[in-house]
Amino acid sequence: MVRVAAITMAVRPCLDERTKQGYPSSITETLEMNLKKASGLVSQAAKKKSSMVCLPEYFATGYPFLSSIAKTELTVLLRNLMRQSRDRIRESLREIAIAHHVFLIGGSFIEEEGGRIFNTCEIVSPQGKVVGRYRKNIPFWSELYYLTSGKSIPVFETPYCKVGISICGEISASPEIFKILALKGAKIIFCPTLITGIFLGDERNFGEGERSMQETLCVRARDGAVYVAFSCGLAPVKNSKGKPIDYLIRSMIISPQGKILSATSKPDSVAVQDLDIDSLNLIKQSYTAGEPLVSKLEATILELYGP
Repeated sequence: MVRVAAITMAVRPCLDERTKQGYPSSITETLEMNLKKASGLVSQAAKKKSSMVCLPEYFATGYPFLSSIAKTELTVLLRNLMRQSRDRIRESLREIAIAHHVFLIGGSFIEEEGGRIFNTCEIVSPQGKVVGRYRKNIPFWSELYYLTSGKSIPVFETPYCKVGISICGEISASPEIFKILALKGAKIIFCPTLITGIFLGDERNFGEGERSMQETLCVRARDGAVYVAFSCGLAPVKNSKGKPIDYLIRSMIISPQGKILSATSKPDSVAVQDLDIDSLNLIKQSYTAGEPLVSKLEATILELYGP
């Protein structure tokens, strides 16, 4: 049994209209504000005896809200943001994990390697050691012109079980990621996400988009016979009347049967749930004719998709 927490967090973007207007100090100020909030939310999860805690995608920097800026200029600003934020975010993740003695699934942050930009999630142990790194394989359409896709779908060992990661748009775009992680032995798949309003489409259909995401998460859990912990960041988006969007979707923890076990009810809150890892093998076999068939399917699918 392991107690897991998924955090809902209102995330303020480091890159917004203030940055474009020549206020670079807003990056550091906003970064520290987001990091302080994240630490406080992890503290709440730790006080509820959580052993593993998941932060949202881009929890420290937010999504770059600069719709009127040229793409080339935005890439320059993103590289500047990385220089100012990456080391501070990684340092903060270590500090938070140690302070609250949790395995921390550190949302995600942008980083550069070899001239390429990645959306990266790190898992940090209670001792402050990075025990896993995942790079988003399928960027969202608005990330395509600056993000490079990751090249692997790894699982990570923890004292509780093997875990996997799928970030934001991958949830809808690639059921294969969930299946591969499950076949590699992941028992929990953590899904750091940042909801920007862009993802949900026309504002008149936001509710429909959020319901679709929830349904998809439940299907992914059941298809893989895994637990899913969905951690949701909420970006400050306004509708056509200039009023903030009241998002319906929240962080949630979902059973291998596709049932929502726990969910947050408001921004800046924590969903916590005890997960029975030992029951997963029985659940998995109940979906098939037994272990021989399961093993045959695993071998076939892994042969198709690679290790």
